[in-house]
Amino acid sequence: MKKRIVFVALLATVSCQRAPVATQPERRVDVPLDIVLNSDYGPALALSPDGSMLALAGPQLYVRGTNEQKSKPLPGTEGARSPFFSPDGHWLAFFTDKQLKKVPVAGGDVVTLCDEGTSRGGVWSADGTIVFATIHGGLWRVPEAGGKPVTLTTLDLDERETTQRWPQSLANGKIVLFTAHSATEGFEDAHAVLQDLSSGWRRVVHRGGYHYRYLPDGRLVFISYGVLQAVPVDLKRFETTGTAAPIIDSVLAFSHNGAAQIATSSNGTLAYVPSGILGKLAINWLGKSKPLRPVQDYYYGLALSPDGRHAAFGLNDGRRFSVSVYDWQTDETKHLADTTGASTPIWSPDGKRVAYATANTVLWQRADGTGVAQLLGPSDVVRVPESWHPSGEYLAYRQYSSRYANDIFILEMKGEQPGKSTRLVGGPNDELNAAFSPDGKWFAYVSNDTSGVYSVYVRPFPKEVIPFLISPKGGTLPTWSKDGKTILFRGLDGRIMEVSYETAGNVITYSLPHPLSERISVDLARVRSYDQAPDGRVALLENVPQENPSKAVLVYNLNSSPGR
Repeated sequence: MKKRIVFVALLATVSCQRAPVATQPERRVDVPLDIVLNSDYGPALALSPDGSMLALAGPQLYVRGTNEQKSKPLPGTEGARSPFFSPDGHWLAFFTDKQLKKVPVAGGDVVTLCDEGTSRGGVWSADGTIVFATIHGGLWRVPEAGGKPVTLTTLDLDERETTQRWPQSLANGKIVLFTAHSATEGFEDAHAVLQDLSSGWRRVVHRGGYHYRYLPDGRLVFISYGVLQAVPVDLKRFETTGTAAPIIDSVLAFSHNGAAQIATSSNGTLAYVPSGILGKLAINWLGKSKPLRPVQDYYYGLALSPDGRHAAFGLNDGRRFSVSVYDWQTDETKHLADTTGASTPIWSPDGKRVAYATANTVLWQRADGTGVAQLLGPSDVVRVPESWHPSGEYLAYRQYSSRYANDIFILEMKGEQPGKSTRLVGGPNDELNAAFSPDGKWFAYVSNDTSGVYSVYVRPFPKEVIPFLISPKGGTLPTWSKDGKTILFRGLDGRIMEVSYETAGNVITYSLPHPLSERISVDLARVRSYDQAPDGRVALLENVPQENPSKAVLVYNLNSSPGR
């Protein structure tokens, strides 16, 4: 009972700080963007507390006044993602692959705060601490001056939580609001949690949405199937007092990781990126004028069947993910999956099945669309299928093994039934993009264990020997040609590179990489954006010129009229 009294007292403090509901008419202002946003990992935009400045994550961090036309780059912030402002608006915190950092908004030296990777949102609290989330587990806290992160919240096992993310600080850092998610649910079924940090008492305040944010006018906003909805909240009890209503009908959001391209300020201004801004892609044959599939769509991942006749691809329209199989000779498409996070399809060696990731695990299904999807492994952690051994006896997949990195595992297959899993490549760094050779005696993978640069390595399978580095200037997404003569990979500049090779025992000799083409492939972070057919042709995803420039939208005096 004592903890409950303390919690209600804190909520009353928040209630006293709440701004009055806006009486002025709602106003929306388009802000054309002069950079390409890096939205794969989380929010790529942030608003300063007073709503006067916008921060954007592209190739690096940029800042601009909300009434200005040009974005100013902040040197030293290359690869930044998920930025957020300090309470006074003078600093920006951001994540890189391995660290949490901060930089003055006016420009200056970048300061490393702590080692941290795989970020899932952060907030700079008024009490001088930074709260951040990772892919798995609870929230963490570190002093704003830097130091060793300490655990802030723990998972609620009764709610079967596996992750807590996208935190927001309330009551001068005394309360935190976050989105919690269960491995048995998609993020569309996630829930909002409010937790008193001094007593540890917590309450689920809403279910059925993600990327929750509290507005100063007393509403909780969240994403549900790409629509921003709002529900009124009684802050003295922190209970909803009405039903949710849609207020913005098209927001760029990703149900596979619960991220949304929205930002809020202390004065009630809201910024968002419309879902239509997510550019459509084309599936083209490299060097050919005729596309593989004439339809332009929101492709997310590409894999050609062993016979080269079919293409499996994921789709991400900003609201949900799905997986389909396309017969490019007959121009027929079969829909396989439409579930939370369904993406990254790969083919079984016999071409009869397609395995794909969901938000929670790996499934596989008949490629002709018949039958039901079968679970490959437990649904307790994020797994992404990457390559089948040509014998069909092993499936290589990557798994988030810590809050810092991926490891590569092998799942034994006994007929159509999954067996045990073993770690193939792992450690404190990132290992991913596994690819078996056509004869099954070698496999390629990507690691950032040398100076933090993602590079392609090759080693015998399954022997543990020192791997061979075949991409001296870095690379990702290795693919073996079907004739056993070359290895392709995506260079860090976006070009598809080719390496000739020969093997003898446990030794591989290889040429220096050379560009297969000057055409640039699409960067979908860690998702395969190209593949090679048995006849040597390469299919790849390519950007389609957009009719309208990318933009963000600033919303002043956000109202609650349904359907807006």
